[in-house]
Amino acid sequence: MSKKYALVIGNNQYDDPNWHDLKTPERDAEAIAAVLNDPQIGGFDRVQTLLNASVTQMRIAIAQLFIPSGHRPDDLLLLYFSGHGALNSSSNLYFVGKDTQHDDLLEATGLDATYITKRMDGARSRRQVIILDSCYSGAFGQLPKGAVPTEAIFEGDSQALFEQDKSTLEETGNGYGRHILAATEALQLAWEGDTLQGEIENSFFTQFLVEGLAKGLADRNNDGLIDIEELYDHIREGMRAGKQTPIKRSLHADGKLIIARSPISPFKRKEEQMTDLLVQAEKAMERDDYTKAETLLKNVIQAETNDLLAETAQAMLDDLQAERIRVRAYSNVKSLIKKGAARAARTAWKQFSVRYPNYDPNNLAAQLTTQKDNIISPPDPPKGGEKDPIPPSGGLGGQPSATNLMTLSPKDGEKDPIPPSGGLGGPTPATNLQPSLPREPKGAETLLPQPFAWVKIPAGQVTLIEEYFEKTYLPKGEAKVFKVEPFAIAKYPLTNAQFAPFIEAGGYKEKKWWTETGWDAREKGYAWDSEATQYKPTGKLWTEPRFWTDKQWNGAEQPVVGVSWYEAMAYCRWLSDKTGQTIILPPETQWQYAAQGDDRCEYPWGNEWDCKCCNNCVKPCNSNTTTPVTAYEGQGDSPFGVVDMAGNVWEWCLTQYYSGGNDLDGTDARVLRGGSWIVSHRNPFLVTYRDGYSPCGRIDRIGFRVALSL
Repeated sequence: MSKKYALVIGNNQYDDPNWHDLKTPERDAEAIAAVLNDPQIGGFDRVQTLLNASVTQMRIAIAQLFIPSGHRPDDLLLLYFSGHGALNSSSNLYFVGKDTQHDDLLEATGLDATYITKRMDGARSRRQVIILDSCYSGAFGQLPKGAVPTEAIFEGDSQALFEQDKSTLEETGNGYGRHILAATEALQLAWEGDTLQGEIENSFFTQFLVEGLAKGLADRNNDGLIDIEELYDHIREGMRAGKQTPIKRSLHADGKLIIARSPISPFKRKEEQMTDLLVQAEKAMERDDYTKAETLLKNVIQAETNDLLAETAQAMLDDLQAERIRVRAYSNVKSLIKKGAARAARTAWKQFSVRYPNYDPNNLAAQLTTQKDNIISPPDPPKGGEKDPIPPSGGLGGQPSATNLMTLSPKDGEKDPIPPSGGLGGPTPATNLQPSLPREPKGAETLLPQPFAWVKIPAGQVTLIEEYFEKTYLPKGEAKVFKVEPFAIAKYPLTNAQFAPFIEAGGYKEKKWWTETGWDAREKGYAWDSEATQYKPTGKLWTEPRFWTDKQWNGAEQPVVGVSWYEAMAYCRWLSDKTGQTIILPPETQWQYAAQGDDRCEYPWGNEWDCKCCNNCVKPCNSNTTTPVTAYEGQGDSPFGVVDMAGNVWEWCLTQYYSGGNDLDGTDARVLRGGSWIVSHRNPFLVTYRDGYSPCGRIDRIGFRVALSL
């Protein structure tokens, strides 16, 4: 018969005064140990608890937990840690013991996370759970900062061992695999409660962990058992309103790995859950999150717990659906006004006001009485021989820095800095904004294969905020407003068919299209070196995008991927020369304004998350590649009608991530926006979400779109 063993560590007191004492880790550890020890809940055979332990004590206890001779393949091993976590200069994760010293001595005196992964690789048990409640805990099992994103969480010969024991595990039932639950993403701090002040029982993360087990709230399917997926879903839902994002990773997993039993009977729990869902649905309706409210209400109706709850949910659902129709119709009128279609807007408003005579929260009626029909004059023809090409190199910021190419390579969901807004020269605070519509640009739309179109973006203002990282030009957590001048942006990300003319015209062979640093990177064939954890020359020069001949990525209307920032810039300079227009990568202020408009929406399409509005991997959606750039047109468009501003591919911006500059050359990390097909959580799809990456990066989830200076 399989057994369950746990090691619970809580450190909140430290010898080095540079580590501030924490309030909750001891209580966190004791609460978790109590739940695991409870025969009605965890039912663990042995739970060892360490409080304020030294690094040596932690190392010994961890070695004993995973000792190969002490367990069978079907035994469950669980390690819980609450306390300080810290990253060294290479972004390797260390857990802090009572005797760990700060800064330069962290590596010598801290507990390296790889020590744990090696013990796990050597263990006989194939049911392993790691629960980490510390700052930067999401970095556990990842490559150092700057590494190319990877699915491999552990090193060693674990795959062979799992296959070897697979038959034994399947015979004993219950799922198997290695699972990590972490309180934060790789670059996030962990919080004790909602703030770092006052007396609190447990940390924000452990609060929901204990609650889910002790009260049975994590038993989401009401079968009387709590598996690792249910536990994570409960924690994530509980933490949604907080300042940190929990994560879960799994390796060689199959089936449901049961952690505990629910202490409440399934029938009673189900009624309580359905009542809670009604409350959650009402709150979702109050904040106009109709998609979530509809899902919750349908769950109550389908649960068939009792007639009263089902009838209440059905009545609420009827009201919600009527409200959604009204709001959608109202938004259509707003969109027509924003795009300057005055006649169409007045016609639509007339029909709307007959059906909904007393609904006008944004005073559209008054706007329509003053708006004139919008007629755009054609652009002046270009003067003979005049062009306004992209500067050859260096750019607005002066001479490029030397060719010592960067080591940064952020991952999906990881934070990095962002540049300013306004034109190419940097951010301009918003003052006395006068909306104006740009003239219709022409040139690229006739030169490039379809689908290509420019979307005119009028002058406006945009609010940038950095919510995670502290070392960028945006003070963490502080919103800053920037003025945006009129510009145009490509309606879609650039496709393979549209990038092909650059290759065919010798774009990879002519130095004149490249910045100085970009040409050097191309000549030396910079690529990611996983051992050195940085981009290094390979001697294999770039002659085309990295995945140009790969059928998974090279469809004509799929976005071009495997292109570095330097390649995107070279393309812009080539296209500028061919069209006589100033075509460039959009600064991040332009990108966000095009995605968000003046509506201050959370996603390009509105404030409600819907995985069907873009190409992504957030459950229940499950993408495994890029899609044609028109695939989600009409479903996830921005208020200006720009397509694919969320999902499909991360998009290069002109802006330097850390300094906020918009230099046209250099080795600084550059801003990425929009999320990609492989992202499995919602945050990166927010229009305000910023990420950064090495300009040498050539991976399957990064592409770009172009912008036009007017």
